[in-house]
Amino acid sequence: MNVLLLAPPWGEIYGRFRSVTRSLNLNPPLNLAYLAAALKDAGHNPFICDLEFEPRRIDVLKKLIHDHQPDLVGLTVTTPMMPIIVRLAAAIKSLGVPVVIGGPHVSLVRGEALEQCPQADFGVLGEAEENFARIVSALGRGESLEGLSGALLREVPDNGATLPLAPDLDALPEPYYPGIDFRNYPWSVKGKGQVPTRTIMTSRGCPFQCVFCGIENLTGRGVRFRTEAMVVDEMERAVRESPVRHFVFVDDLLTLRRKRIMALCEELAKRDLPITWEGDTRADSVDEELLSAMSRAGCTRVNFGIESGDQEILDGLRKKLKLPKVVEAFRMAKKFGLDTRGTAMIGNPGDTRETIDATIRFMGGLKNLDQPYLSIAQPYPGTELRRIALSGESNLRAVDGQLDRMRRYGGAVMYVGDISPEELVK
Repeated sequence: MNVLLLAPPWGEIYGRFRSVTRSLNLNPPLNLAYLAAALKDAGHNPFICDLEFEPRRIDVLKKLIHDHQPDLVGLTVTTPMMPIIVRLAAAIKSLGVPVVIGGPHVSLVRGEALEQCPQADFGVLGEAEENFARIVSALGRGESLEGLSGALLREVPDNGATLPLAPDLDALPEPYYPGIDFRNYPWSVKGKGQVPTRTIMTSRGCPFQCVFCGIENLTGRGVRFRTEAMVVDEMERAVRESPVRHFVFVDDLLTLRRKRIMALCEELAKRDLPITWEGDTRADSVDEELLSAMSRAGCTRVNFGIESGDQEILDGLRKKLKLPKVVEAFRMAKKFGLDTRGTAMIGNPGDTRETIDATIRFMGGLKNLDQPYLSIAQPYPGTELRRIALSGESNLRAVDGQLDRMRRYGGAVMYVGDISPEELVK
């Protein structure tokens, strides 16, 4: 079957904050590339289009459907993107092509997602690399999808079954990017200017249970890992077969296992690839020896999640992080020549005007922080923060159900004490 996979145009919902979000999130769609690889291995013909680059997207959709004659169009959904997904699905259906939706929002709210997007024919749940290919094969044979793992159907009530996961990440096919031009995804790299970039995954999951994050409801409570050599094999092939020279690791916590990342750095240094890379981590999961090894292996930037500059608020987030560790991590990173990013939020449980000011002052006082990012906490589905906000606890009150306002920059849906959503944005 011909399957068209679409990444939605997410940048437009951020308005004047579009450039900020693009600097953090403009990446080739890795999730769709994994699906495309599984579809290809199953004998199907996938094609990916990133609509972020297509301002005349309805015209583009018409041309894509004319050129590729898809039997099915897949749309990936995050919570703030649902209103745009609904419009895209309506346009696709008007052209006579079935629509399937998947992604984190669908997996977290399940049947509610099909109610929010009545144009979708069905949904796909969980880590769908293997299941989506099976579902498409069943469609090609004219079989019912009822009872297939990962298939979310309107006519079958959602029973809250455990989401399908990929137990062996090494068994996943290598990401496949038909239709993607990596030159559209330049990242600014220290000493190199704008460099074609793609993302790469070495693990899924996180052992921490921060109230603002729902990752355990998507990936389970454990953490699964890929073999270090296989990760570097993928990077080496990407360098050989594409213009990509910079990689962004999308692991929730790249340095969770110190020994493993040291082995990854050793493998990268041994192969001496002409690449640079970066990733997200915690301030208390790095040390000088590790950061030195990362720098020698091509790492140019690390991103530390700070979340709040007030220790009491940070403790309430269940981050299990002490602020002196944050200061020390940035110092160590700069010692080894790494650029640094730091992300924090306002509107956390318990926040007041005073604690918000403390967070802003803390971020401003980090002399080794190159790129500070301050966002607004959002009560996403699947998070403890959502329960807190809906119940009116910890100085929070959710008042706005507009999904497209549930975005980290330029949108807010909660009162924080006497601070309105509009004031938070300002």
